[in-house]
Amino acid sequence: MNIIPFDPAHAIELADGPLKIEAERPQEFLAQHYELAAQHGLSFSAVHNGWLVASAGLIPVWPGVAEAWFLASARIDGHAIAIGRTVRDRLFDIIDDEQLHRVQAAVRSDTPNLQRLPQWLGMKHEGHMPAYDQQAADYERWAWTRKENV
Repeated sequence: MNIIPFDPAHAIELADGPLKIEAERPQEFLAQHYELAAQHGLSFSAVHNGWLVASAGLIPVWPGVAEAWFLASARIDGHAIAIGRTVRDRLFDIIDDEQLHRVQAAVRSDTPNLQRLPQWLGMKHEGHMPAYDQQAADYERWAWTRKENV
């Protein structure tokens, strides 16, 4: 498993293939999101056997706080645990390096299998967010805080 710096082209490559998660966000929003993710240098991609399988990272909200994101291809199947551990370790390296005290994530409510990832990362469920995105889909707010994990 190789970890490389994230490039917005990685998201395009992942989105062009079969994704493991929803991809219903407007393309113009995705382009802006991934440019922002690359700009801060807190995002990365996982390559396995020469294939780009996932990208993830953090986007600063303000000092000490960041929003986590994750995009995976269907190629993650069979390697989910190894990739999950690699992503987790890299995220926590970034959290320590950036001295973050809060990392939050929004996960679509209609994807119960995806609710396991933030939970596995040690995040706590903070609540339900009705009509959160451009399509008025509901989301769940998850967060990790240093206060709860000291």
